[in-house]
Amino acid sequence: MLLTPEQIAFTTTHRTHHTSATAINQFGNQKKKNQADEIFDICLAAHRNGVVDLSRVEIRDQYERLYGRRMDDSRVSARVSELVCAKRLEVLPYTRNCKINSASVISVVRVPPALMAQEG
Repeated sequence: MLLTPEQIAFTTTHRTHHTSATAINQFGNQKKKNQADEIFDICLAAHRNGVVDLSRVEIRDQYERLYGRRMDDSRVSARVSELVCAKRLEVLPYTRNCKINSASVISVVRVPPALMAQEG
C-alpha cells in the first residue's frame, strides 16, 4: 500500500516530535541530576564544616555563591525533595529561623549520618 503525501508528512512529523521530546527529556533529566548532585555536595561540605542543618534558602544562596547562577526556589525545593526521597538527605523533625532572612523555616535538611560516614 502506498502512502499519500499527507500520510508521509504526518508520519515524519510525528517521529520528529517524538525524537525531539525524548532528547529534551533526557537533557532535562541529566540537568536535574546534575543540580541534585550539586545541592548534595553543598550539604555535604556544609556538614563537614560543622553546619548542623540547612534551609532551602541557605542552600539556594550557597548554590549561587559557588556556581555563579541563581536557582529559583521551586527548583531548589524540587531537587531537595528528590534527594530526600533518594535518602541522600533527611528532613529534621524541628523548625528554626533561617540564617539568611530570619523567616521561620518549615523544614531543614541534613545529610544522614550513615551517608556521611560512607562519603567521608
